[in-house]
Amino acid sequence: MWKQAALKILWGGGGRARPLFFFSLLFLAIVFLASWFKADGIKSVFEYDNKLAADMEGLKKLQAENEVLREKIRSVRDGTYLMEKYAREKLLMARQNEVVFRFSEEQPSAGDKHP
Repeated sequence: MWKQAALKILWGGGGRARPLFFFSLLFLAIVFLASWFKADGIKSVFEYDNKLAADMEGLKKLQAENEVLREKIRSVRDGTYLMEKYAREKLLMARQNEVVFRFSEEQPSAGDKHP
């Protein structure tokens, strides 16, 4: 029943209903386009949602990185192992009466003779 009425309105015999139907469709299309391209319209809502999702993902990565750094700080505060490791590796320090050998990674030149 409704299908026949819709076809009648669209393709003829609609009388006053046919122009009203097309003006309604035109009005809805204009409203949709205006709300889509407006500065604070539907399109901007979708863009902000995507940006928010990306920012939340970045925040999760930063929180994980911060937790790793906090764990390193706790380890340094609580124990001496990491402090000693950093002192030896980064600052090239050694304990008293300890002998440290340093090896360079230089390649021998062509003129050098090695047995």
